[in-house]
Amino acid sequence: MVFICFFSLLVVGSLGAKIALFPSTGCFSHDVMMKQVGEQLDENGNNITWIQTYLYDFGFGEMQIPDHWNRLSIVGIDERANYLQENTGRLIWRQNVPFDFDRPFNIQGIKDFVVMLQRHQEYCTVMMDDPRYQRLRNENVSVAVLDHFLQECMGGLAHLLNASVIQFSNWPLSDGYVTSLNLPASPASVPKTGTHHSSNSMSFLQRCKNVLFHIAILVTRFVQMKTLDTMFSNRNYPWIQVELNEAQRPLFASRAEMIFESVRPINNRIKFFGAASTMAPENYISSSNHFQIPSTVSFSEPVLLSANSTNLTAECTTCHKLESRLRRRSYMFNMVTDRTVIYNRQRELRDKYPTIDWDRVHSEKFVLVTFGSVAQVDKIHFELLRSLLETFAKQPGLIIWQSNLNAQEIKEIHNLTVPENVMVSSWVPIKELLAHDNIEFLICHGGINTVNELGLFGVPVLGVPLQGDQASNLARVVDLGAAELMTIIDLNDGKLDEMMDKMRRNLSRYWTRSEKLSKMLSQLRSFHTGYQQFWLNWVARHGKQIEHKKFVRYEYLGDMDNRLWLTIFGSIALVILLVYF
Repeated sequence: MVFICFFSLLVVGSLGAKIALFPSTGCFSHDVMMKQVGEQLDENGNNITWIQTYLYDFGFGEMQIPDHWNRLSIVGIDERANYLQENTGRLIWRQNVPFDFDRPFNIQGIKDFVVMLQRHQEYCTVMMDDPRYQRLRNENVSVAVLDHFLQECMGGLAHLLNASVIQFSNWPLSDGYVTSLNLPASPASVPKTGTHHSSNSMSFLQRCKNVLFHIAILVTRFVQMKTLDTMFSNRNYPWIQVELNEAQRPLFASRAEMIFESVRPINNRIKFFGAASTMAPENYISSSNHFQIPSTVSFSEPVLLSANSTNLTAECTTCHKLESRLRRRSYMFNMVTDRTVIYNRQRELRDKYPTIDWDRVHSEKFVLVTFGSVAQVDKIHFELLRSLLETFAKQPGLIIWQSNLNAQEIKEIHNLTVPENVMVSSWVPIKELLAHDNIEFLICHGGINTVNELGLFGVPVLGVPLQGDQASNLARVVDLGAAELMTIIDLNDGKLDEMMDKMRRNLSRYWTRSEKLSKMLSQLRSFHTGYQQFWLNWVARHGKQIEHKKFVRYEYLGDMDNRLWLTIFGSIALVILLVYF
């Protein structure tokens, strides 16, 4: 009998843990991230369920997942979704969404944002009532990984599974941990996510704007939390209190690298996983130029980087003198000595990406342009597209533009001819091009994944933030001396040519700083091998156990900074009312 019981325990243990993944509502880069998380948890017989309200299609369809995973999906792509996606997709090329500090009285982005939140909650309740989800609640799920961005309601569903919830997102951690963990980050000194303020210094006017933005976020979040708590209570789940449940999560994980965060928390529940799924940069090299160019100089000094340096030119004077003799990123290219490896990669890339003229890529200097999966070129307005093509035509080298329209479609739809030096492709191998010897710099939107990649590969960037956290991400890279930043309004005003000229004039300085960043990240990654996989599996094994331990207090205590600012501005508003009314 004892043997039978022991054998039964072994059988149960071999079945592995049940894991629930809560991806985004269809944003491709977010869903790629969640799939990679699932792949790292897909071991030891773990049973994985993909739970998604799929509300928006950005041209890629639902994420393809392994056949042995379970898919629990609610599709909500209807006329409202198409209208919202079309409207926001066009607005994103005119102003930052959901709110643009340069156009504070244009609230169309905020209106669309509110509608988006309403749709998320609507389909969240549909998922809650789905019989498949209700059955899953009885299956002893060990851990749930939640893409937290705009998914507070789905976070409640994750806690209804009685699982340990990992908050994981393609979003900077700062705002999340300030709210849930009460770590000090006063808006008078720390720029809010979504602003392009420097994390090194802000003017008095910028601090005032930052505080007002912080208060707006507080009010919005307060209304959202009360609405969700009431909804769960009305459905007989009164123990689901979204804000309190957030504070009880054992792990807050970000795709960001710590060096790109404006505030670095002293809290072991905060994990910066960064580009954990990316191989070492040298594994993406496909250019062979470095076999002909000797590396006569190498960096021998310690890898030091002063984030608060005010005289970057002086700091890099020695590097500038050596720049003509030093091949860029020699530390990376020197790692590859086998020509056969390079030639095999070149052949694979030619087969996989036939729309790219690889002969030109390997022989000409180029600038890589990508605005992500959300900002689609078919929704760009005619004046801006014409301005971009005219600017690109003036450039001395090749422009590789990732676009969902090819040259023929641009001609048919807009009657515009793509210049000879512009190569337009629907999908390009970003990592391989960042690792190419001929790249000069990158023009991008500043999403978390892209910022991680340009940091790892040591490539300078000209940033054009379009939405959400992108302005904050790029502002941090500017603080580190590896980027220039322009707004979407600047882009519409035809200032791209001026900014690209500025990048070229100071390119050696940007490259020097970018290379230092790359070395720092490479060194950090060498100390954190398997870091993401370890912590994900650790929570899967121990998450439920630590919830009952008394050595850590997982309770929401209230953010004192928030209360202070609300009290101050509430008092001022009351005085104004009493004086004038």
